[in-house]
Order: sequence, then structure tokens, then C-alpha cells
Amino acid sequence: MKGLLFLLMIIWSAQISAYDELHLKRFKALNKCPGCDLSGASFIGANLRRANLNGADLRGANLTGANLFLANFSHANLAGADLRGAEAHYSIQGAYFVEANLSGANLAGFRAGISDFTGADLTNTNIEEGHFRDAIFCNTKTPWGIENIGCTDN
Repeated sequence: MKGLLFLLMIIWSAQISAYDELHLKRFKALNKCPGCDLSGASFIGANLRRANLNGADLRGANLTGANLFLANFSHANLAGADLRGAEAHYSIQGAYFVEANLSGANLAGFRAGISDFTGADLTNTNIEEGHFRDAIFCNTKTPWGIENIGCTDN
């Protein structure tokens, strides 16, 4: 029984911290790693200003207190990520969450001005509607329904 419990703990731990070490090293060296697997990685208090994480897998990543100013999260998967207290003043300015999956993310105290959430999934989050001044919500799934704010005709 102890052996089975130990094995289950290892499997559970691997699922939470499944990121690729080489991807994490590349990201730390270059501040960019489009398409990288950084799922479960810890970026607590990290300076991710202008980081390029386009298409990155950040499921379950801990971004608590991280500086995400002008970070590119376009097409990133942030499902289950913890973004509490991200950016010094609880705000993420100019972030790109286009088609990002933030479903289930902890967004307590989250403020996003001039950010693009086009096509993003914000369902099952604890965000408040008034915390997104000047943000774009074109075809965006939110806890209060589908929003179409800031859509432009092409």
C-alpha cells in the first residue's frame, strides 16, 4: 500500500511540474520561448516584462506577483494558472491573451488594462467585470457570458 501511495504521489507531482527543463532554461536566458512547455513552472515574483510566451503551455503555472507588463501570451494555455497579485499594482497592461485558456485560473485582484482577450476563455474564474479597463473582449467567454467589446471589422 505504501508503494502504491508513493507511486501515485510521483505521478501527481509529475503532472503538476511537467515543464521541459530545456524550455525553462531557454526562457530564462532569452525571455522568450514561443510554444514552450512551461506547465507547472513557478514564476513567483518573476519579471516577465515583455516576455514572449506565444503559444506556450503554462497550465498550472504559478505567476503569483509576476510582472507581466507587455508580455505576449497570445495562444498560450493558462488553464489553472495562478495570477494572483500579478504586476506590482495588480494590473497587467498590454498583455496578449488572444485565444488563451484561463479557465479555472485564480484571478483574484486581477486588473487588465489595454489587454487583448480576443477569443480567450475566462470561464470558471473569479474575475470581476469592472477590472478590465480598455481591454478587448471580442468573442471572449467570461463568467458573465460571451463579451464582444472592442471588436473591429476586418
